[in-house]
Amino acid sequence: MHPQQKHARFNLIVALSAVVPAGLGYAVLFTLFGPKVAWAAFAFFGICGLWGFGGRFYRKKENSPAVTMDERDEDIRRRAMVIAWGADWLYWGLICMVPWFVFAFRFGVERMQEPVVPIFWLPIAYMVTGLVHTSAWSIAVLVLYGKGVGDDAA
Repeated sequence: MHPQQKHARFNLIVALSAVVPAGLGYAVLFTLFGPKVAWAAFAFFGICGLWGFGGRFYRKKENSPAVTMDERDEDIRRRAMVIAWGADWLYWGLICMVPWFVFAFRFGVERMQEPVVPIFWLPIAYMVTGLVHTSAWSIAVLVLYGKGVGDDAA
């Protein structure tokens, strides 16, 4: 298995180990204590700090003539990055525009001077962007390696 595939799997495992406890913790704290206490469950996003160890997958053994990334791997990395950035823009479009449209059509454009989203949701939305980007990159890498992108087998 290529180091980039190992890195992608590691990223998905870390993302799931952060999202699942955060979601469950939010649901439990919301039902027990209400919304003011429930947002503390997003502290589980700190698990995403393990992504910093992803570079260890690309180390090669000393005195090894092997190449860590060749042209095919670079092509897959570039394509996966384009897909991940597309997912980021889609995420931000949904996060920013859907509440605006709902509010504008429900209450009218003249009431748009009032804040729609509580300010404490902005850092959480930013953290979720990292999850979206890394998860989309990881899934794209695994799919592209599975499809044999860049292979000249023809």
